[in-house]
Amino acid sequence: MSIARGLVYLHTFVPTIIHRDLKSRNALPDSKKGTKLIDFGTSREEVDTDMNCGIGTFQWMAPEVIVGTEYTIAAGIYSFGAVFEPKHYFLTNHSVLYSDAKNPSTGRLYPQQSIMTMVTVGEIRPKFNYHDTLTWVHEFGKQCMASNSLDRPTTLSITAILQRVKTE
Repeated sequence: MSIARGLVYLHTFVPTIIHRDLKSRNALPDSKKGTKLIDFGTSREEVDTDMNCGIGTFQWMAPEVIVGTEYTIAAGIYSFGAVFEPKHYFLTNHSVLYSDAKNPSTGRLYPQQSIMTMVTVGEIRPKFNYHDTLTWVHEFGKQCMASNSLDRPTTLSITAILQRVKTE
């Protein structure tokens, strides 16, 4: 919930701020104050016309960022979905996404470039353990990581969903 609130703050700030490197290692748990977002070195205002795509860590990047078409707050929603740990409704450990992705025909790990290509065409998404998870949690994570940026929820709707679940 703390990460979602942090994104709401950034995305409703005037001017809007895009973190651009949201990943599990840039979210520090704090048992008293909630999780804190860190590493704002690549953050930019959304209106920044010089905003380069491809900035950040590719395993947590939205497809549109990898291919260089746009960098909007929806990219942060994709990254949020990538760090979302459904079993605990929180964060994954600090493992690297896709680090175990193998080519079924060779049994070898995919090279990074292949993984990026597969992400951009929707052939691969992070795999989480959904066996012990409620269906809505699985669907929520998938919605955050929708291939089309327009299909992703807003930060305000994410916090509303998580707040509603928290109170149930």
